[in-house]
Amino acid sequence: MKCATIAAIKQKRLVDMLLRELALMFVWLSSLYELKFRTEVVMERDTSYSLTHLDLDSLAENIRKKIPTLLPEKESGYPAFHAPEIFQQALLDKNSTSPDFSFFALEQLLEEAATLISRCAESRELKLDLESKALDFWLDAESMEAQELVKRKQIAAGEFSLPGEINKLEVKLHETSEKCFNEAKKCRKTAEDIRNDGNSVERERVKLSGAVASLSAFTNFPQVRQAAEDLAKNTMQYELVSAQADTHSTTPSAILHSKMKEIAESKLKYEAVNQNARNELFEIESDSRKKRISLASQPGIGMNFRERMRENQALFERDFRSAYYRIIAASKGFESILGIPAPPPTSNASLSECIIWIRDRAEELARLSEREIITCVSFSVRTLCGIQEWDKGMATGTLSFNVLASHFGNLKCVRLRSVRSFVKANAQGAWCIEFHLPAQAEIIRPDGTTLKLSQDNSGPLWFGSVTTRGYGKKDASCGGRSIIGRSLLGKWDVTISQHSDEGEPLSFLDDIKIEFDISAYR
Repeated sequence: MKCATIAAIKQKRLVDMLLRELALMFVWLSSLYELKFRTEVVMERDTSYSLTHLDLDSLAENIRKKIPTLLPEKESGYPAFHAPEIFQQALLDKNSTSPDFSFFALEQLLEEAATLISRCAESRELKLDLESKALDFWLDAESMEAQELVKRKQIAAGEFSLPGEINKLEVKLHETSEKCFNEAKKCRKTAEDIRNDGNSVERERVKLSGAVASLSAFTNFPQVRQAAEDLAKNTMQYELVSAQADTHSTTPSAILHSKMKEIAESKLKYEAVNQNARNELFEIESDSRKKRISLASQPGIGMNFRERMRENQALFERDFRSAYYRIIAASKGFESILGIPAPPPTSNASLSECIIWIRDRAEELARLSEREIITCVSFSVRTLCGIQEWDKGMATGTLSFNVLASHFGNLKCVRLRSVRSFVKANAQGAWCIEFHLPAQAEIIRPDGTTLKLSQDNSGPLWFGSVTTRGYGKKDASCGGRSIIGRSLLGKWDVTISQHSDEGEPLSFLDDIKIEFDISAYR
């Protein structure tokens, strides 16, 4: 009995030792999970970017250094991450000799400027879109490069296969647990054997107790002896059942840990295969990033943001300069013809300022259009010249006459749109006639004030075939931008060919009629 007790004590010590090892395994596993969490935090910190410390120029310079083919070169003057008109002042100053636009055709100038500015606005939107895509491309490339660096460090340190290491530890954990429960099962079996030995001893004790009770039967009642025997039997039966219950209670736990061990081994095998697959996917992502950067430098493809940006900026600059020159001419027209002060935007104005300027001028023209009239006025050159001047002109082929403001009643701001002419003559031929606009003209502004205008840069109104008016004949006409918006008020000069195309002399001419299509304000 003493030996059995010593064996039970040894088994208990073994169980305690195994339980301590199991606790150490749990602590080790917890430390690995903590290491995994810290690694993920470091990865997240390394792959995050803060651009708050960079201004726009520094950002563009940083991109040009790391991915030279993404943005146009700095020497190209491309305003990366700025308004596309930011450097137009220097370009306009270089081209100080701007195209000479006639301010008389201010409606056409304003319409053309609006069209060009609209194209500039579209180019600006495209610029913003391209820069946004280029910035996203750069951030993605930078992030992928940083992640690649971190992952390669992880692979070198063996941390990239952390789930596999955890699975290995889980296998060891379940193996240890299975051993612990097996040892516990053995301990309980030993305890059961010890109890069986104790039962034998107890039976001997019961017999001895019965003998003692028999010897003292005449002093004890039989019921007392029977009760003592029953109590001893019940005690032995309880201890036997308890030992069997302890033995059976360890069996499900041992089976559970055996199955968990099988699961952990399966996970370990899967992780070994999955680790290689993850490494391959990582290399594929790395190659894809390099290919995208390479494609971004290939000419003629959509990913070449640099090429598209340069082309878009060149178109923008051309349209912006053309629009600005027309705005300057239209500004002169508003002040000279309409008497409306409309100073143009400065040469370093933003695109939005130019858009607002054009819209304001369009509103002013819309208000004036309620007073506008478009009509035709016919004049007799012979009447305007007078008989004597007419006779002299028929001898020399040159005439002069004046068109006065009184010829148009109360109409203001009378301007040409087009001109037609025919002759009254007893002839069949056609004459060449040139009408020269007044070099120094007058304009009656909508407010009634009179202004002298220089029109010495106006070309002549040339009619190559002026005939008599009749059925089936078409009047000679002349139009075009060179005369649109010009003033009629002033001295006109006329040059007539000496003979018609049929050889008929000037003496055959009775009169020259000229019809002006005009626009004016009531």
